[in-house]
Amino acid sequence: MNKIIINKVYRDNNKLCCDIEAGGVTKTLYAEVQEEFAPYLTDDRADGFFVICVFKCIKEHWELESKVPVSTRLYYQVQNYMMNVYCEAYNIEPFNIKAPTIDSELNSEGGVGTGITCGVDSLYTIACHCNIGGSECLPQYSLTHLVLMNIGSHDIGAEETNTLFANRVKLAQDFCNEFGFKFVKIDTNFRTFLPYDYTEYHGIANGSTILLLEKLFRVYYSSSSYKISEFKLNRYDVSQFELFNLAVLSTNNTTFYTTGGDVSRYNKVKKLVEWTPSYNYLNVCNSYSHNCSERECVKCCRTIIELDALNALDKYKSVFDIEKYEAHKNEYLAEFYARKVLRNDHYAIEMWDDLMKKYTIPFNYKVKALVHFVLSRLRIYNFKQIRTLLKLSH
Repeated sequence: MNKIIINKVYRDNNKLCCDIEAGGVTKTLYAEVQEEFAPYLTDDRADGFFVICVFKCIKEHWELESKVPVSTRLYYQVQNYMMNVYCEAYNIEPFNIKAPTIDSELNSEGGVGTGITCGVDSLYTIACHCNIGGSECLPQYSLTHLVLMNIGSHDIGAEETNTLFANRVKLAQDFCNEFGFKFVKIDTNFRTFLPYDYTEYHGIANGSTILLLEKLFRVYYSSSSYKISEFKLNRYDVSQFELFNLAVLSTNNTTFYTTGGDVSRYNKVKKLVEWTPSYNYLNVCNSYSHNCSERECVKCCRTIIELDALNALDKYKSVFDIEKYEAHKNEYLAEFYARKVLRNDHYAIEMWDDLMKKYTIPFNYKVKALVHFVLSRLRIYNFKQIRTLLKLSH
């Protein structure tokens, strides 16, 4: 059986590096931060790299050996909980993990952090843990640092990865500068080590990356995309059992909490429309560094309709193309209608009553949207393609 061996963890200027052997190939994993945060890179233990390698072994059915110590609590939780749950999810047998352990606690800066993508989940978490824009939070749990990582999510957009990441860095930096947070940018090469669908590993990779800065963070909040009632052991989307993952990844130095699992997305948006810092920064588009505001873009279409249902469009005119939406409103609403009917889309269902108090969707728009939805799922996007298929069938 192939094996991953963690040989060394060390600092190289602003990088924390880990030399490994994976399937007989030598590789160096790294995470790079700004100079001011380099002293907090944790090089006396392999915690973050260890968890990433555990996930790699789960995917590849390999064994793992670390020559660098791992925090005792983390090692115990991975061996006794993460291993069993993930092996069940992937229908594989438990594999060997060996590592020395370390008990000493770190001198922590005591930072409290969360990710900043400026999406609905992200801004909701920030709004819940700060004292700006009318929000209130206990001082010990109030955010001090906001984090943007490059671990794979920027590879799925329409813009080139580095361009998309750079533009999102600027947006996050501007937010931090305006509202008084410290901004932490983390660039990594983890994507080359984890060539899988991002939804399979993002929760694990997020937590692992934060563990590379255990000397900085005492508390870290993860923004939940799912309600706790939707908890499910889903190997294709680890965020559905995020509550479990965060408990497993917590150490004596850094505690992870999930935020937003107790409320629906629509209720998150309701909170944001009353939170002024969101007005110039809400950014939901997966494909671009700005909100494309196209009805074909699931996230942009969903969000702009939610804002409309809450009579909040004017508040977000600097980040969405409201004129485009107003000019083609029936098409947007019909698109949402098709998702509600044909996909039982819970995002559409939960705010449908509020929307229908304002609008009636013309019948012809409904029919066109339903047909378009079905054909697009068959990857048929125009009538020329339909004619071609008909000719081929004769």
